[in-house]
Amino acid sequence: PTCNSGYTVSGTSSCSAGTLTAATCSANPCDASAAPTNGGVGDCTNSLASGSTCQPTCNSGYTVSGTSSCSAGTLTAATCSANPCDASAAPTNGGVGDCTNSLASGSTCQPTCNSGYTVSGTSSCSAGTLTAATCAANSCTASSLSTKDGSDGKFYCINGGTVGGTTGSCTCTSCTEGYGGASCETAGACSTSTDPSKNGADGSFYCINGGTVGGTAGSGSCTCTSCNSGYEGSSCQTASACTVSAVSTKDGSDGQFYCINGGT
Repeated sequence: PTCNSGYTVSGTSSCSAGTLTAATCSANPCDASAAPTNGGVGDCTNSLASGSTCQPTCNSGYTVSGTSSCSAGTLTAATCSANPCDASAAPTNGGVGDCTNSLASGSTCQPTCNSGYTVSGTSSCSAGTLTAATCAANSCTASSLSTKDGSDGKFYCINGGTVGGTTGSCTCTSCTEGYGGASCETAGACSTSTDPSKNGADGSFYCINGGTVGGTAGSGSCTCTSCNSGYEGSSCQTASACTVSAVSTKDGSDGQFYCINGGT
């Protein structure tokens, strides 16, 4: 007799004195000794009986689909599938974007970053291992708004200050002379200068002839008062007209001059 595909005949059928010894068809075993891709052979062998199952294993980052089974010489082999990744955690100083808690292996997604930060790229998944994008702080930029504290990369920095640092850690240094403070916002007290070009913008103010400087740095904010007798003007720079004095010690240095006997 013959057997169907997947079965093997036991031999021949024979007759002895009217008694038939019939051949049989036995289901073929399967060769299950090949390990699945990204896995191991487990307890499977090269001769898995029909109707039986065995369990292969998978490498780290992969999950086995089930057992391998044999049916009349035909093997249904288990496979190893790459695990997805949980990409639902937002990066520091950013948002989740289009990422989810089940990012397929081999896929990418795009998180977002807060103002003042730049995303490094996309997040990617490889067999259960997530390579997550990050948010890097930008270099700080100057702002004339006093409310800007650098948390978004913009920092209040005026009066010639130079902005440095990165978002969240901004600085304002190298203020124009006469100013100080974290944002160069504080005007220092005016100081005396003999340079006629000094108008107080940098805290130095032209003030001569005994004048007393007052005010704070900034054009138009400095003053020069209490000039020596005989001088006047915004910087005590103008000599007053001389006046007559009957005191013989008056030499005109204070605007009073010894002048008698009808002199003019």
